[in-house]
Amino acid sequence: MKASKKKTKEFVKHSPAEALILFVNMGLTKKQYDILRESNPNIYPCYSIIKEAKKMCRREVFDHFVQNEIGHIELITKWGCDASQQSQFQQKFNDVTSDDSNIFQSSMVPLRLQVNTDNYTKIMWQNPTPSSVRFCRPIRIRFLHETVDVTKEEINYMENQVKNLRKTEVQTCNGVIQVKHTMIPTMVDGKVCNSSTNTSSTMKCYICGKTSKIFNDFQNKNVENPEALRFGLSILHARIRLFDTLLHIAYKLPLKKWQARTPEEKLIVKKTKQKIQREFKDRTRLIIDMPKAGFGNLNSGNTLDDFSVIMKQLQISQV
Repeated sequence: MKASKKKTKEFVKHSPAEALILFVNMGLTKKQYDILRESNPNIYPCYSIIKEAKKMCRREVFDHFVQNEIGHIELITKWGCDASQQSQFQQKFNDVTSDDSNIFQSSMVPLRLQVNTDNYTKIMWQNPTPSSVRFCRPIRIRFLHETVDVTKEEINYMENQVKNLRKTEVQTCNGVIQVKHTMIPTMVDGKVCNSSTNTSSTMKCYICGKTSKIFNDFQNKNVENPEALRFGLSILHARIRLFDTLLHIAYKLPLKKWQARTPEEKLIVKKTKQKIQREFKDRTRLIIDMPKAGFGNLNSGNTLDDFSVIMKQLQISQV
């Protein structure tokens, strides 16, 4: 009787490129990767090899430039600033006036590396996830509460830094190439835009300074503020705001009015809102339009993502 032999599973060692993809997609630090490699060094190459593979990726992009393109390379980056509240840490500051309950931060995200010549524009690299934190890098972090003055100061600081930017020199097989930097302040929310343009009311458009009542008055011509156009038209919260708008329309359907003024009308809107919230929870298990401790309400991007998945499942089940 022959003794049975168990077949041992063979693991193929990752190539440097495969290990680099794993390293980037999982967002690992050097220490985390080293711990992962210690579990099986026969599969994962050492970190120094990954580091060289990363350099080769950069060189590969720059080595594709031909001679007439070397002086026309541009890196487009978006930047912005925002604040958040957080729980205070137990560590003490050397400066007793400092407070870590509020953080105000400026960040940047590279969008596109391209060649601009007189005859054509060629994209060499484009950010596949421009709204993700994957390529987001902090510029300055300050322990400050977000106010109009702080926002203006930060925008002025950043714009002065952008004006003083010099071209980046990169050594390639074709020689030294220079990369021009173009930074646009489009990574902002409405609060930052209002502070920068001195728009005192959130009911006003920060571009033309008009309210919704005047938008439909075609006799009154809207004059745009050219300085406000540099912030672009952010779609960061477009889905959330659209969802909020549909909810508020549904709350006021029994009135057929946009605004409830009398106590009786306000009571009708309140009961309709409670009914819609209750049915949402019963049918989709989602809690909507409820205050959340610390910030805003539960109408977030995650809520909309869950709602989209539920609606797709319902559509599939009905087919």
